[in-house]
Amino acid sequence: MTTAASLAHAFDEAGEQIGMVALAGNKADRIQNEDNEAMKRLYRPWFSSQPREKRRLEQSMIVPTRKGGGQLQVIKEALAKMEFAGDAPFDEWIIQYKNWLPRDASVIVVAHELSSALIQGILTLKASGYRVSIVQVNWQSEVKPD
Repeated sequence: MTTAASLAHAFDEAGEQIGMVALAGNKADRIQNEDNEAMKRLYRPWFSSQPREKRRLEQSMIVPTRKGGGQLQVIKEALAKMEFAGDAPFDEWIIQYKNWLPRDASVIVVAHELSSALIQGILTLKASGYRVSIVQVNWQSEVKPD
């Protein structure tokens, strides 16, 4: 998240358009949904329908690409709410979400490890005409994101 925020800051300072599409869940939404579910269980007679759970592929944080106007702050706020989507496969996810990316976008993928699903997703982006860079972030300790 620090790497993504730093990159967004650098491109914002350079006057470039910035946006973010992240394979991650929204922790604030998850907590609110858990609270709502607890209330529904408590007052079940008033709630007849059960909500559909999000599949891993549907968990995404999206900040549409824009220039200036507080865009950096919007990205930083989204990053602050972010929680990792665990084992969601990047190659399947990017097929679903690449349409959110402007056709002239340069895509910077920030990842902890280069899995075969990540590489396949990057190849999908390249085949679609996107300029893609990879930033691999290595953790220097045993502490890893939850």
